[in-house]
Amino acid sequence: MKIVEKITLCFLAAIFLASAGILAWHALRAYTAQSHMEDLATRKAGETAKDLETRKGVIKGTYKDLWKENEDLIGWIEIKGTHIDYPVMQSKEAPEFYLTHDFKKEREPAGTPFMDASSDISLPTQNWLLYGHNMRSGIMFHDLLKYADKDFYEAHKTLRFDTIHPGQGHEYEIMAAFYTSVGASGFRYFEYAGMVTEDDYETYVENVKELSEYETNVTAQYGEQLLTLSTCSYHVPGRNGRFVVVAKQAKNTVKEGLRNADRTHGR
Repeated sequence: MKIVEKITLCFLAAIFLASAGILAWHALRAYTAQSHMEDLATRKAGETAKDLETRKGVIKGTYKDLWKENEDLIGWIEIKGTHIDYPVMQSKEAPEFYLTHDFKKEREPAGTPFMDASSDISLPTQNWLLYGHNMRSGIMFHDLLKYADKDFYEAHKTLRFDTIHPGQGHEYEIMAAFYTSVGASGFRYFEYAGMVTEDDYETYVENVKELSEYETNVTAQYGEQLLTLSTCSYHVPGRNGRFVVVAKQAKNTVKEGLRNADRTHGR
C-alpha cells in the first residue's frame, strides 16, 4: 500500500473515531440529563403531603421539598406518551438562565423547561408561555413536534400542568399546534406571554387557531387560562423556526382552581 493511501486511511479513521466520540459524548449528556429529570420526578411527594406556607404564598405539598432546593421552581409539565415529564422553572432576574442550566443551576446544554418572564403564576396572567429545547436525543420538548401529526393529537388530546400553588392548573385541552417563525414574517406569539386584556386574548386565540395544522374543535373564551408550549423547529433556514402547542385549562379543573385561589395567595 502506498504511503499516501496509508495516510488517507489513518486520517479517515481518525475522523471516524472523533465523530464516534462526539456522538457518544452527546448521548451520555442526554442520558445524564434525562436521568436527572427522572430522579426529580420520583422525589415529588404524594398528593396528601402537607402544604407549605411561605413568603411567596402556599406551596403545594407535592412540590415543597423540590421548591426548598430551588425556589425558581414554579410548576411541572407532563404529557403522557412522551418524554415530557419535567419541572418548570422561572427566573425573572435572568429570563433565559434555564436555557443552558439544569435544576441544580449547573451548566447543562439541554437546559430545563422554563416560563417566559412576562407570564406570572401569581397574578395570574391569561397565558402561561413555556419554552424547552428540541434536543435531537429526544429529550426536553423534542416530542412536542409529534403534535404536527393529527393522529398523535387524537391519541393525546390533553396534557397536565401544575403550578407549585394548590388549585392551579392540572389538565389542559390542546386547541392548536402550528409551525411559525420568530422572524419578521411569523406570528409573534411570544408577545402574548403576559396578556391580560380581552382584546389581546381574542386576537391570540384567533391567530393560533388559524395557524393550527388541523382543526381540534377546541377554542377558548376570555377568562379561561391558556398554556403555550414552544420549542425550536427546523422547517425554515437558520434558527428562527418554532413549533408551538396551545392549550386551555379543562373545564373540569377550573372550579377547583377557583375554590383554592384565595388560599393560594393568602387571601
